[in-house]
Amino acid sequence: MNYLGEPLAHRDVAWQVAYAKKKDVLDVMMNSNATLLNKKMAEDLLEAGLDNLFVSFDAISPNLFADRRVGTTIGRVIDNVCNFVKLRNSRYPHVQIRISMVMYKENKWLEQFEDFKVMWRDLDARCWLRDGRQRVLHRPSLSSPELPGT
Repeated sequence: MNYLGEPLAHRDVAWQVAYAKKKDVLDVMMNSNATLLNKKMAEDLLEAGLDNLFVSFDAISPNLFADRRVGTTIGRVIDNVCNFVKLRNSRYPHVQIRISMVMYKENKWLEQFEDFKVMWRDLDARCWLRDGRQRVLHRPSLSSPELPGT
């Protein structure tokens, strides 16, 4: 549903998802930073038939998060993701959610990722780690006890 930019910023994104499903696209997915993923947007996307949501999460530390993601707060993004998951769990259990974080060379980012895994441990979503060149550094195991439902 997107190439560059934030798909949730498009006013007709839920309509686009519904249109893709109507045209028999088997796997409708999108990437988002979840800043605009409020309750109404979550409901609209899930009702439209979204199959996969990939969330890019910038950091666990509020200061590092604010440094990387201007115009929102870590609390807003966490609330949006958690509300999306609750709604998904209640009525749309087939929808998959992946939360990923980009890793940089400094040690503070490794610490951030360890905290990231703990933070999202009880959420039914997979946690991925990528480096600055988008190479996968950590891919969750299908039998990982820390990531239920995967």
